[in-house]
Amino acid sequence: MTATRLRMSNSQLIPFVGFGTTEVTTTPDQLEESLNSALDEGCRHIDTSFLSGTEHTVGQVVKRRIEGGLLSRRDLFITTKLPPTAHRVKDVEKCLRESLSRLQTDYVDLFLVYLPCPVKKHGSFEYPQFYSRHSSAEEDSVPLEDTWRGMELVFELGLAKAIGVCNFSLEQLMDLNAHARIRPHNLQLEMHLHLPQNDILMLATSLNITVTAYAPLAELSPLDHITLDDDLLMRLAAKYRRTPAQILLRHQIQRGVVVIVQGTSPQSIQDNLAVFDFTLDEDDLQELNNVEESEDTRVYRFDGSTSSSFLRHTGYPFTEVLDAYLERTIYESHKIARV
Repeated sequence: MTATRLRMSNSQLIPFVGFGTTEVTTTPDQLEESLNSALDEGCRHIDTSFLSGTEHTVGQVVKRRIEGGLLSRRDLFITTKLPPTAHRVKDVEKCLRESLSRLQTDYVDLFLVYLPCPVKKHGSFEYPQFYSRHSSAEEDSVPLEDTWRGMELVFELGLAKAIGVCNFSLEQLMDLNAHARIRPHNLQLEMHLHLPQNDILMLATSLNITVTAYAPLAELSPLDHITLDDDLLMRLAAKYRRTPAQILLRHQIQRGVVVIVQGTSPQSIQDNLAVFDFTLDEDDLQELNNVEESEDTRVYRFDGSTSSSFLRHTGYPFTEVLDAYLERTIYESHKIARV
């Protein structure tokens, strides 16, 4: 049996596998059923967010479990996130308290800045249809260090036991760390076999910031812009008598990375959580580490294809996506034929 949790710089332990509820296409009842299955299988890390609209369901499930004596609050690790419409210092605490109300808890174990792209809010902290064709949202000129002061405050108030950021670039993480009074405890970003994020993982590790991977199973998703033939993955799955998903998850865990998994069927949930009773050999681990990063394998680009478009935001973090967009725009605007 290998370690199931990772120690953060504040000595808090974060479970290596979390159950994701932030990108669901199911009904609240289906999510409740899936979350109960994950908890039955021993998962104790729940990842949610204000923008996903799943905090209320998570809160109901957790409350019933605690009231039924099946769990105590300290058994769980709950993560939620600050939306782009709440980056002003005065809004950070207010928004988190609203999340806590929906989650029916006094604190979250980890609170993350969802995107380094603040936008102006109109009334509530609604989802920002940023720069979409029918958008009224505007970029908000809030320095990231100001937002981080709000995050430090909720940490000091005990409303969040740990704080961190999502979807930040390497440069943005370095800049934030330079201005932070309390360093981020965790960085969450998209990471999978063909998007290894080696540079920012190395930086975070050097700063004693733990890293969480979302979309760690991107290779197994039927996405139009990802066409990969992973003979290596299939060979290792056969060797270890595991599913390809378990190989991918185990790979990230042995890199020291926390993984967020999802699943709707009891079997997929069970499989995704059963990754602690085997270890990849060093040679196999190195072979996986040596897989080259592929072009256009980012699933969540925030460019309008999977969510509202933040491409024109000055804080947009994914330079390779922005470069590709600008190149395509130039070609189209000048009617240049691609060779």
